[in-house]
Amino acid sequence: RRVLFRSTQASTPDQTSYVLAAVVPFGGAYALRAGVGRNQETKDDKLAVGLQHFLSKRTQIYGDLYRVKATQDV
Repeated sequence: RRVLFRSTQASTPDQTSYVLAAVVPFGGAYALRAGVGRNQETKDDKLAVGLQHFLSKRTQIYGDLYRVKATQDV
């Protein structure tokens, strides 16, 4: 059983964003996906969860739900 974590930082001249994500396999053909992110300039937060189903070694289907909490008016 493996738990995969990923952390990334993306920067543009105007904005910096951070993302932390994990994929946790369970039940043989499934994996739970989760992640959080933050935009440093706008202070927007993102929370995501998802489920992945492996149809074969190289084929999968997945669905994700996410919520963005914006702290500034657009």
